[in-house]
Amino acid sequence: MAAQALELKEKGNVKFRARLYREAANLYMQAEAASPNDAVYPSNISAALFELGDYNACLQAILCASNKLKASQDQSSLSERLSTRLAKALTYGIRSGKITLDDVQQNAELIDELSKEGVKADAGSEATLVRKEWHRVSSEAEMVKSGAAVARKRLAGLPIFKRTVDTGLEYYSIGHDDPMSIVDDWGPGPDEKDSMNLNKLSTEQLSRLAFLFGGVGDGRFFGLNRAHAKLETSQQSQFRVHLTLLDIQPTALARDLCLFLLIDELVEDHGHSEETRLEIMATIFYAYFGVVMPSYCHQRFCEVVRRAMHLLQNDLHGLPSWLYVNTEAVAGLLDSLRHWDEDLGSRTVEPVPREFQLEKAWYNSARVFMPPLTLRKAHDEFLVVWAAIQDPSRRSSAGGLVKEAQAHVFDHWEPNPSLFDLVTNRRVNGYPDMGFNAFSNIDAFYHACRRLGLLSNKKVDPDCPCFSVGQAFFSGVVDALKTLKGQIKVEIVYGELSHELAKMGLGGDGSRPDDFPKKYSRMWMSNVPDYTQGAFNMAIYAVPSLQDPLVSTAAFNCLLNTGIWDGGEELCYTYTHLLPHELPSFLGCRMDKFDAWGYITLKRLPTPNSLHDLAPHNEFTAWLTRVLFAILVPPLLSQSMMGRTYYPSNLVSFVDLLIHVHNIGFPSHWIAGFLSDILANKVTSDVSPFMGRTPIPVSERTRRVAQRKVNLQPWHADLENILAVSYPALPFPVRLPDDFAKSEDDLVAFSVDAPISCFDHATARILNPVIPVMALLFFKPDKYLSNALANNVDALLEGLIKNSDCVQILTMVDELDMHKGVIRWRMGKQRAAKMKAEAWVMGPYRFDEREIVVKRLFSCGEWKEVK
Repeated sequence: MAAQALELKEKGNVKFRARLYREAANLYMQAEAASPNDAVYPSNISAALFELGDYNACLQAILCASNKLKASQDQSSLSERLSTRLAKALTYGIRSGKITLDDVQQNAELIDELSKEGVKADAGSEATLVRKEWHRVSSEAEMVKSGAAVARKRLAGLPIFKRTVDTGLEYYSIGHDDPMSIVDDWGPGPDEKDSMNLNKLSTEQLSRLAFLFGGVGDGRFFGLNRAHAKLETSQQSQFRVHLTLLDIQPTALARDLCLFLLIDELVEDHGHSEETRLEIMATIFYAYFGVVMPSYCHQRFCEVVRRAMHLLQNDLHGLPSWLYVNTEAVAGLLDSLRHWDEDLGSRTVEPVPREFQLEKAWYNSARVFMPPLTLRKAHDEFLVVWAAIQDPSRRSSAGGLVKEAQAHVFDHWEPNPSLFDLVTNRRVNGYPDMGFNAFSNIDAFYHACRRLGLLSNKKVDPDCPCFSVGQAFFSGVVDALKTLKGQIKVEIVYGELSHELAKMGLGGDGSRPDDFPKKYSRMWMSNVPDYTQGAFNMAIYAVPSLQDPLVSTAAFNCLLNTGIWDGGEELCYTYTHLLPHELPSFLGCRMDKFDAWGYITLKRLPTPNSLHDLAPHNEFTAWLTRVLFAILVPPLLSQSMMGRTYYPSNLVSFVDLLIHVHNIGFPSHWIAGFLSDILANKVTSDVSPFMGRTPIPVSERTRRVAQRKVNLQPWHADLENILAVSYPALPFPVRLPDDFAKSEDDLVAFSVDAPISCFDHATARILNPVIPVMALLFFKPDKYLSNALANNVDALLEGLIKNSDCVQILTMVDELDMHKGVIRWRMGKQRAAKMKAEAWVMGPYRFDEREIVVKRLFSCGEWKEVK
């Protein structure tokens, strides 16, 4: 049997050297069965299990080998190797949660005996170093355990993107996506059908349906979720659905809130007359589709604006029972509502479907949609003109009557308040840009109503065709809310998509009720990923928030820069540094659809994955290095407005990535080893940053340079800031450098006054101010010229610039706003004191131009401590 065991061991060694650790472990187990008293085989098993990241099983195998050594009274060097491996397994197992303190306590006697073997080792030996590391991790285990939840919330509160110089946001009052039914499709096209088949869901699944709309914009998706009607009668009582409407633009959400309040007036009826109900419907229609609206609709909309303000300020419980506004959204919504209420005053292409051709002729003259007949008595001037346009024999005479209709609009119609934003999309005179085809929006809803059966029993009213389409759509919304009373909740969340999902996933969303979903059946992100680094951030933040592996889906499209992509693979690679088929083995998700001109879908895979299904260690390390370098030295961005790409991730997102890959199954010692090398500035690699313009060609994945040591010291201050507040949240052990801040209390916040006059002309007046490309550069001015550094950050990374210990770069900046006139950041107290003693300076720089953006640098004497 000994010969058979040796043969199996040799086969296992071959597999081990080939990094086939699971197969190696199985062969070692067979060898142990053939020679059950020999300690070497459970020792081999423990080595393979350690590499697999199965630290608890590794611990048990080590203890088994130790017992067999004791029984045989063998004093071989195997004891020392087992002691070293024990310290490693405990170090990584305790911090990752795979070994509990109870596990250690239950085996305390054996662990203590074996640990003594490490004491015999030389002071500088591996055994001594790993034993010290285990003692360090053990001593802080209770602190980490008690502080992890708070640290996760702090980490979730950090900005994950580089800053812009202007915090103003683009406001798209009219959505760009076709209306969809998220349970049946991602849009109207035949290739966009993707049914969930609700009838096949379990009762438990039906009772927790949850859909998230990221970048919800004008809320058009909300009204199309009529899934309830498709269920068997026996299932309808179990149906519960939660809709989370999330947008970074508060004005878009304020508009949606006002529309929801108007819709609720039709849901609850309140004894309104038919004419009043029609007037409410007209207000919804003109607020949603129109540029201007009748004065009576304008008055009603202003009333609902004031009601929304009252509810947000005084009585959130007074909102409709089906509607919830996240408390963190209140301030932003109120700013937009006040703008509509107080600041506006009284200032005033494509083929068209046959049903709307006459109304388009009217619209081209009067610039308004025709009201329904019942309400037209308030618009006598329209009657003669509209009758002439509808009558072919009189159409030529209509032109002379148009001026009267135009005068009526000028005197008695008002601009749609919901199109005005407090900050963005304004002309010089304060009016929003209305350069869109109003009928393309009507057309999209017309086809959606037909597709969803909302026009099945009625035709478009030729007397007011556009209004009748809007009425059909919103009547469908009202009917759905009546049917689903008590079974639906609509939640409004204000914030950046990835950031809000991070807060949900990491436990930082304290503003939401505990029973609200943190995971979703489906998510539609619109083209938000165009601005948030595509599938990369979706994989880290959105995919983990999907409910069911393989069933739940996150989907999005590409609208910002569609024309620059060579195809879906290039789109995927530019943002993730992976091809679509590689996502499962690196990011733990699957990309089923990757059409740069259609839509992209991501599905969550079961986690944790087997190491066999994940990328090999060397490929994993190379990929992490490529991702890291792209954050530190991002590619140049396309100068074309139609081809601009956003590459916003900072080092916070990289730390989030390290936590994500741990959660999907990569061993803690792989991840901790990589981060430890960064902190010790010992990274060597044959990967080189891409220095060209986006998109990044797929050929980059195989490009290599000569192996060399890179210089990551200039980014240590940035990592120090992040790790000081998040250290207990890390599920893998890492030793912070001695000069690093160890907690949030060891950091200090600074700010400088930076009005727009400080910024160079290009940044202040010419370059796009809302692209997140800003970082802060700190250095000793006697060592460098500012733009010599900003132009050569890649050379800094490559170690080609001397005295690099006199440079630090922050990718995580707390605030940078040239209109507000402030730059704010944090830094370790010890590091800040050293910088001040050595008279360092700070200059914001933008990576898309690789230059300092201020006319003069900020001396350390200008850094004001923020309490």
